[in-house]
Amino acid sequence: MVGMALLDVDSFPPSAAAFFRRRARAAGVSVTEQLRRELLGAASRRAPIDSVVEFLLAHRPAFPDPEPDSDATVLARVYRLPTEALTRLYLRATAAAQPITAYLRHELLTVARTPTVEDLLLEFQELPIPVDLAEVRAAIHYARAI
Repeated sequence: MVGMALLDVDSFPPSAAAFFRRRARAAGVSVTEQLRRELLGAASRRAPIDSVVEFLLAHRPAFPDPEPDSDATVLARVYRLPTEALTRLYLRATAAAQPITAYLRHELLTVARTPTVEDLLLEFQELPIPVDLAEVRAAIHYARAI
């Protein structure tokens, strides 16, 4: 369970933990369910490393190693990940030469470091002072040139 501890939101930097808790509250789900949704989203989107995975599958008969690490089984159980999603994430981690939990932690922290406009608005809504969210939205759009 040491590897799985890496995906415990309490082990994330405080800003990332707050980010996922905020998203979970906004969605009305538990933090575990929110992380499940994030992992499913990551598995469903094409990632740059997918080209490496495809190359290795085509040209290296032993890829991936026959036995996934024990954390993959725990991930599947805790986050109820479908086999297809878990396999895609496991192949990416293997291609990156990382244990699956370390790879997924990196992916989740990347999500937390790149908040959407809606994520930023949620953060402003939590402030203990009144905020004009339309003005905040306009400022975010301006700052991001969107």
